Amino acid sequence: VGVAGALSMAIGAYTSVRSQRQVNEGIKKKMELLFKVSKDRAKEEFLNKLSESGIPEDVGREIVNKLSDNEDAMTNLLTEEISENEIKSALYTGIAYLVGLVFPVLPYFIITSSSLVALAFSVIFAAIALSIVGIIVSVASESLSIKGKVLEMVATGLGAAVLSYLFGTLVQKVFGISA
Repeated sequence: VGVAGALSMAIGAYTSVRSQRQVNEGIKKKMELLFKVSKDRAKEEFLNKLSESGIPEDVGREIVNKLSDNEDAMTNLLTEEISENEIKSALYTGIAYLVGLVFPVLPYFIITSSSLVALAFSVIFAAIALSIVGIIVSVASESLSIKGKVLEMVATGLGAAVLSYLFGTLVQKVFGISA
């Protein structure tokens, strides 16, 4: 199950990064074509994007006028550059998933005498792993409260586990499945 989950997450990361890159390439090609067909329409599109991003119309018009002869600059400002490599993203996501999987699963290999004791340690280990991730994110962001981020990570992680358990229990009862 862990390997299947890691593969699923890795494929999801790959697809996400690749799709975003393809969307941006499509927008870039559309703008390049628009410049060739109707420079005025391209400038209007650029002005609309500037307005949508919160730039006042008068400032937007000034930007459009100054950049009107620079197709590359206008196109680059309209498209988000994706520097992330989809294969690296997939590998990192899959590996992170497998590493994260070790924490809640490990107690079941160590404590074979009681599944309830293993479950308790599984929850504790998962909370520790989520706390470590929360600390890393908080320190890396340089602006988030460590305590707040740790609480968020632990609450959402363990909350997801509880919801998954409840969903599994519901499916068992509805379909008469016994473990």
